[in-house]
Amino acid sequence: MKNITEKNKRITSLSALGILVISFLLIRYPLFKLHGMIQWPLILAIICLAVIIVSFAAKAAITPISTSVSYIAGFFIAYIFQSDGTDPGGARTNNLWIIWTMAIIATIIVSSILESVRSRKTVR
Repeated sequence: MKNITEKNKRITSLSALGILVISFLLIRYPLFKLHGMIQWPLILAIICLAVIIVSFAAKAAITPISTSVSYIAGFFIAYIFQSDGTDPGGARTNNLWIIWTMAIIATIIVSSILESVRSRKTVR
């Protein structure tokens, strides 16, 4: 039984990596005109990759999938709620990157909390 659980966690982590790679490629190339950011999608993907690797090492099940899904879902949430503005110098600004980052961070925190609650319940 324990081997099946370990195998499922490995499959979950590999699936999360696949979702993250597909999401990154989708956002970075075909959807580039929606956001116009060259470097930020890569930075967020690296952060998500690090979280997935750490959660794989910690044998977590919820965190890897929620992190990879938050990458693409957070982008679309940010796209819906973004707003354009100008800074005091007159340059254009946009808050899509802030909303996208906060959505990913919030999802990672919530999934980590759920993971710890879940692991405490299984110990008892």
